[in-house]
Amino acid sequence: LPIPTIGVHGEVPYGNFLFSAQFGGFYFDSSGFEGTGLRAQAGVTWRPYDHVGFFAGLNAIYADLEFKNEKLDDLILWGPAVGVEFRF
Repeated sequence: LPIPTIGVHGEVPYGNFLFSAQFGGFYFDSSGFEGTGLRAQAGVTWRPYDHVGFFAGLNAIYADLEFKNEKLDDLILWGPAVGVEFRF
């Protein structure tokens, strides 16, 4: 959804590693939709080369949405995240 999110992000470099964490959320209310969402992430990135890195971490998303006639209460999605990054 194109809803602005407010949050914090922090990074700590240590040699070829980058430790990062972020937390953000939103609240939105209009005539047909009301929603609250939170997102948290913590992870580490290993960059053995200048433009290539490997990351692993944990992501969590919380949502509480209410449409005109439908409710989605307290949905929590969480799990690990791994991948490769290419920096240009």
